[in-house]
Amino acid sequence: MTDRAQEIAAAVAPLLIGAWRFNRRATEAHVWQHVVLSDDAAPGRGIEFKSYMQGGARFEVSGQLPSQGGSWWRSPSITVSQDRTPRAIAGDINRRLLPGYLALWEKRRADIERHLSEDAEHLQRYELLRKAAPDLTTFYHNHPVLSSDSFRFSKGKVRMHRRYDRLTLELSLSFAQVLQILFFLQGLEDDQ
Repeated sequence: MTDRAQEIAAAVAPLLIGAWRFNRRATEAHVWQHVVLSDDAAPGRGIEFKSYMQGGARFEVSGQLPSQGGSWWRSPSITVSQDRTPRAIAGDINRRLLPGYLALWEKRRADIERHLSEDAEHLQRYELLRKAAPDLTTFYHNHPVLSSDSFRFSKGKVRMHRRYDRLTLELSLSFAQVLQILFFLQGLEDDQ
């Protein structure tokens, strides 16, 4: 990106709603040479200025969204003319980009937190199952536990349904063992 783009972005940053600043380090490290503004009020939140057309007459301005595990979400973007004043560009960003971007950023951050919580619960359930069946492994050899919902052990298979408090259990037992389990289950009260 040109020095002019960096000058414009640096002049726009303090005019935006929030605690935005030109992030020289992120700009220099950016693979596609985009100019990056960072919001000090929310670490990880940023806006990128990218050349939009050959000749650089416009910028595409878009928000950076939190990511996890390679998942990708399209961020809202707008285009602005490089010939406008920093105040006019900041006004466009404040009015046209920030409201939708900030709402999407918060949603994405909440989704990541929910997903991390589900991962922790999944690992905890897996560890409890391993206590009951120490030979428990992922159904597919060397498949990561977090991306697995099916597991096997010497007496059968179990499937954990991530969002439900239910398991599916398939056992390989003798007829007498199956009868014992069925009589045991018949004595349990249904928790629904």
